Amino acid sequence: MDASPNKSTEPEPIDGDVVARLRVEARHGGKDFFPQYVEYFHEDLERAENELKTAASEKSASQLLQSAHRLRGAAGNFGAHRLIEFCVQVEKLAQENRVPEALDVLPRLQAELLRVAEAAQALRS
Repeated sequence: MDASPNKSTEPEPIDGDVVARLRVEARHGGKDFFPQYVEYFHEDLERAENELKTAASEKSASQLLQSAHRLRGAAGNFGAHRLIEFCVQVEKLAQENRVPEALDVLPRLQAELLRVAEAAQALRS
């Protein structure tokens, strides 16, 4: 039997309850700012991806820590729980100067970042 996760067992990349709450909070004075929130989030994800690539290529613990921390904050705004978990792992390892182990987590973090970016893209429509 294949024990690898599949689409039906993986959690959603973005928490629907968090998105629903954001949609309500994004309405001010008869205007809907939710599309802008999503745009900013998508920009944050792209920036984080680039920062993480740079930090990885330079094998910089401090850059890994800062990039993962910033990404964790952005992910928290949209309830990207799995992405947050990977960010926490990278932060902890980078803080302990365990760069090779932090770099080992990056492929999973980047794969989840891609899932979250695709989900954010779908929210734009």
